[in-house]
Amino acid sequence: AAQQYEKSGRVKERAQALLQLAYAYQALGQAKNAVQTLELALALARQTEDPGQRATILAALGRGYLDLRQLDESAEHLNQAFAMARETGDKGLTASVLNDMGVLFSVRQQYGDALGAYAEAASLAQAAQLPSLAMRAETNAALAATRLGRYAEAKERLDQAWNQAKGLDASHEKAYGMLTLGLAYSDLRPHLPLDAQPL
Repeated sequence: AAQQYEKSGRVKERAQALLQLAYAYQALGQAKNAVQTLELALALARQTEDPGQRATILAALGRGYLDLRQLDESAEHLNQAFAMARETGDKGLTASVLNDMGVLFSVRQQYGDALGAYAEAASLAQAAQLPSLAMRAETNAALAATRLGRYAEAKERLDQAWNQAKGLDASHEKAYGMLTLGLAYSDLRPHLPLDAQPL
């Protein structure tokens, strides 16, 4: 598809086709191929007047560099994506980028910054009516809060994530999210008073 769009001069469509190809590479665990493809997509997207597309590609690049453990490059692209997503007013995209930034902070063991990013991501995802993203962000926030020893807050975050998960249709993502929630509750249980422990 990308080659067909190239022949017809449809730059935006070719960038989108490359983005989808990169997602496929990421799903297969081929992070290097994904990043190389996304760099091509970004070069094309910069020729268009679609900041949302550029922000989406920048965010994907941030995730790709994170997968490669190139943390400085990841931070650079995620920061650019965040600024651009915020400027477009797209709450869902901004929430997704913030969640990715939280992952980067967590990898760097900057759990306070991670918690802040996850919390804002969860709030924006709920405002954008994206319960799956809200579930992931709340779960991640709970894990960061646990790392910080803020166990009551972690429990509240997990409860919020559970509420978001209950409204999702059956899917692989929901099943994985519920499994992650169960493990997080299990890890948190020893740090909670008996009357606050989940059944």
